[in-house]
Amino acid sequence: MAKMAYSIDGSPHWNGLDGEDLVEAVLRKSGRLPTILDPNFHGKVTKKGGTGNVNDLEYGAAWISVKTKKSKTGTTDWLNLSAIPKCPEIKPVQDLFKRLRNSHGATQLSRKEADPIMEKARGSLSAVTDAALEKLSTNSEYLRKLLSDLYQTRMEPLDIIFNLTKKEMLYHFKGAEHLLKDFLDDSDGEFFLMKKRKDSYQSRFIMFRDSNGKEHRTTLRLRLVPNNGMGALLAGKKWSVNKTSVPTFKFQQEDHEGLFSYLNDKNKLNKFPYP
Repeated sequence: MAKMAYSIDGSPHWNGLDGEDLVEAVLRKSGRLPTILDPNFHGKVTKKGGTGNVNDLEYGAAWISVKTKKSKTGTTDWLNLSAIPKCPEIKPVQDLFKRLRNSHGATQLSRKEADPIMEKARGSLSAVTDAALEKLSTNSEYLRKLLSDLYQTRMEPLDIIFNLTKKEMLYHFKGAEHLLKDFLDDSDGEFFLMKKRKDSYQSRFIMFRDSNGKEHRTTLRLRLVPNNGMGALLAGKKWSVNKTSVPTFKFQQEDHEGLFSYLNDKNKLNKFPYP
């Protein structure tokens, strides 16, 4: 539990709270947010969290996912998927992981001494993931299934609250209103991936092309990375705090302002200043 800090004038320093603690504090103060979440509930917030729960907090019938954003740039995570559904485009990446896994398990080198080895392995992995994502871009049916699962499990049933520390604001919306739903509802269009920079070997924008050929940003990004880094993959706990590492799809929110603008135009975005 994060401790609350206080400024010299006695007002609470809300930026010192974790996102979940801040939302809990706002709900305790009553006001508009609890009414939006569940107008018939007047009890306490329950903290959930943990890998077995998709929600961080529970308030009456509302399942709440809190995402704290501390900078104007960068991404926030929607889902880290290590159980990647089978597809031929990803198999070369999985095969490379099998070859590299614990390949230096008997090493006597320190973590620092291993830097050149890990750098070489990263280069090999970057080449393979870059090729895999390039090929995956043409598999719209597979991407649609991934994104449909993402929407149904991490968006649709949840109330989403972004804790924007730079703005000292909480932004709330129903996950079901994410603009991803518009693209999923368009069965005639297709999803594809776009490379932002030449060195984006493990990352792509998730895009949508409608039946008229017009391309749209979904405001989401897909990354294909080791979930615990290269040290764990190559030598387990000798070079990491983790036993191993597996290939993982990371679905991330990258264009936050685009998402918020879309929701605001639909009158689906609720804004709350810090107390």
